[in-house]
Amino acid sequence: MTELESDRLIVFDSKVRENFYPFSLTRPVFDLLCGSKSILEGIETGLGRKASDVIVPKYLEQVCKEAHPSLRVNEDVPEPCYAVSSAINPKLDIRRALVTAGDELGSNFILSQEGDPIAGHFDQLKNEALTSTIEGGSGIVRKEIGDVNQSYNSEIVRYPWQLLSLNGEAVERDFQNRGEMTAESENSSIRLLGGKVWISPQAAVEDFVVLDSSKGAIIIDDGSVIGSFTKITGPAFVGKRTVIHPSSKLSRCSVGDDCRIGGEVEESIILDFSNKPHEGFLGHSIIGSWTNLGALTTVSDLKNTYGTIKVRIGKDLVNTGLVKVGCFIADMCKTAIGTLIYSGKTIGVSSHLFGEVAEDVPSFTIFKNAPSPRSAEVYIDSAIETQRRMMRRRGQTMSEAYSEMMKSIHFTTSKDRTASNVPRNNFTLV
Repeated sequence: MTELESDRLIVFDSKVRENFYPFSLTRPVFDLLCGSKSILEGIETGLGRKASDVIVPKYLEQVCKEAHPSLRVNEDVPEPCYAVSSAINPKLDIRRALVTAGDELGSNFILSQEGDPIAGHFDQLKNEALTSTIEGGSGIVRKEIGDVNQSYNSEIVRYPWQLLSLNGEAVERDFQNRGEMTAESENSSIRLLGGKVWISPQAAVEDFVVLDSSKGAIIIDDGSVIGSFTKITGPAFVGKRTVIHPSSKLSRCSVGDDCRIGGEVEESIILDFSNKPHEGFLGHSIIGSWTNLGALTTVSDLKNTYGTIKVRIGKDLVNTGLVKVGCFIADMCKTAIGTLIYSGKTIGVSSHLFGEVAEDVPSFTIFKNAPSPRSAEVYIDSAIETQRRMMRRRGQTMSEAYSEMMKSIHFTTSKDRTASNVPRNNFTLV
């Protein structure tokens, strides 16, 4: 197998997806943003071909079909195919890895690291037998690769904060793949530094903006607006139709499509349709889709002791080994004005925050710590109606599949609220 054949390409979510809760509660891991592309698009770029199939948890099947109408979702593949994990490290030369493995191992193999599948080739793949197949079922040759003791050099991205570490390099690769697109501004009031800036002809950059690419490329996509007196320091990406409000400061970050961003954002990833339009600091964090951060919401990304920050993953408290880690806020969350969030905290799906947040917050929870502590569970019908209202403001319509996904997540995360002593069903949004 000296080159990739025209076999079907499958991208699948493995058990590593559980480490990406709460983001992976509402989407497959391959729909997370890294650089200027989703992980799925990055895999396709690395292999030089489009995916034909994806494998996702059953409850995400319908929303995945809506998001990716050209893909087959959770179907059997009765013919030769390549399979690639959505948790694959974007730095891995996946094309070379698959070609080399095929030459060495034949037509049925799985590459893995510490027991977790990375990629493989199969004569056929049964959806219901996917787990056993990728774990080395009958006729499958398994090969462990990579140094599992060097997590940031490994072939699998195991934790969300690793995406932040990889994001800048991904922006650089994406900039190179866009070809000769260095911006030449006719507006003398716009300062371009470093020579690695690409501005879409359909974007608008207002007067007195500084785009500093001396330490990394900057990509400003179609329909975005960069307000006056803003400074963007690369590597950075601003997605389609996103508005960066005047006098903002962005550095080393990626912002998805249809966002509204203001204040200071540093080394963070913000997914589509989210808002941080006002003053307040956001650093070393990931923000899900359809989330709104109220005015002066501020995230801590550094301990007073300058010690490394720990993040709870499932039942384990994992030492990130990093001095700077902000927070991880899931889809559909809202923060009130003046909310303060401590470093290393995880906020679940469709939760609402008030005051000072010094602990993890489960999904569908009203968290209030000022003037007195009080938490409550959000009625699922109220959560759906709030999300429907937010979508309507952006010209979007909630599908039945999306609301059913929300109901499923509300049910499966009830144990998390119970463990956190969140009272049930005593708060309704109006």
